[in-house]
Amino acid sequence: MTCTQTLSRAVLTGMILLLASQSVRAQHMQQIPGATLSQLAVGSPWNIWGLNSAHQIFRFNPGSHTFTQVSGLLVQIAVGGGNMQQPDAIWGVNSNQQIFQFSSGSWVQVSGLLTSISVGTGHGGCYPYEVWGVNSSHQAWRFNNCTGKWEVGVSGFGSVTSSGAEVWAIGTNGNVYRFNFSTLAFEQMPSTMYQIAIAGGGGAVFGLHTAFPNSIIYEFNVGTQNWFQVPGSVRTLSAGGNEVWGINRNNVLLKLSPTSQTWTSFPGSYSQVIVGNGGGGVWTIDFSGNVYTFVTP
Repeated sequence: MTCTQTLSRAVLTGMILLLASQSVRAQHMQQIPGATLSQLAVGSPWNIWGLNSAHQIFRFNPGSHTFTQVSGLLVQIAVGGGNMQQPDAIWGVNSNQQIFQFSSGSWVQVSGLLTSISVGTGHGGCYPYEVWGVNSSHQAWRFNNCTGKWEVGVSGFGSVTSSGAEVWAIGTNGNVYRFNFSTLAFEQMPSTMYQIAIAGGGGAVFGLHTAFPNSIIYEFNVGTQNWFQVPGSVRTLSAGGNEVWGINRNNVLLKLSPTSQTWTSFPGSYSQVIVGNGGGGVWTIDFSGNVYTFVTP
């Protein structure tokens, strides 16, 4: 190899590294002016909702790039289940554990009482969406759209996560369960977790296991029906589409690369990260309630 060839290769390598570095720097969290929220729920780009500390409801307008207040008060809101044929479903619960569905521009009360709710992709028929909730008695309930009533009612659950086409639950004792749509029953999975995050469209399932002073990250292997450890440690996870994000105990925002199983950090200090399954992107909230969205120029 000649000196000219060696120099050309060095210059080319330097340019590639520079462009890669610039690309990483170009990706950043952009603040949404005027928004101060305590919770976000993200579906498609047209269904990004939030609540503030006073339980007031806000909806993001992608045209004006601002949040606009919507009537009503909720303590939790859930968005999801949309596809090319149907929009996202928007559900919520208020401080009295009453349940509401957003329909035709207003909130419609649904029978029953829940303390938390989750919405994912439906399985057709009476289940255009997989709407699940947990009540104050730790019972997990599934909404039947044909009867307008809740069913299943299995006891002993602390949380249910409906996302993509999957439904997973964590028991009050930390045991992990996966809902089998063939048998219509929850099946216990190995290990214990305190959080489950599901990537949409039949994507990967992640879990966080407590191991003081840090948590251990696991991904579920469908082939072995068991978990394998993912390097790193975060205190909270969010997944959607092919994206997996987390925040560690130093409140640093991190993005997981599935191929290399490594994490990329981003500047700032955040309390929450939310990833939409319907293409709504990645959103964060800092400790002052300021809202940010991930921008890739």
